[in-house]
Amino acid sequence: MADTTISRKNQGYDTTAAAIEKRELRDEMWRVSTSLQAVSDLMIPNADLNGVNREALATLLSYLTERLTDLMTQTDKN
Repeated sequence: MADTTISRKNQGYDTTAAAIEKRELRDEMWRVSTSLQAVSDLMIPNADLNGVNREALATLLSYLTERLTDLMTQTDKN
């Protein structure tokens, strides 16, 4: 049988709390890095702004919105 079942496919996938936390940290670092690149593109734009990476800009806006929501939630709890 050539098909890989989900259970066999995930056998090598580390699901420990430490591994999950590392993946989440790497994802967060990617989002921050991409956001910084978007800011850099906006600081030194091309003449018509077509050189701005729209995906990076969307990541930046999404990240800032999520952080603001988190901070507002924390403030409401206190």
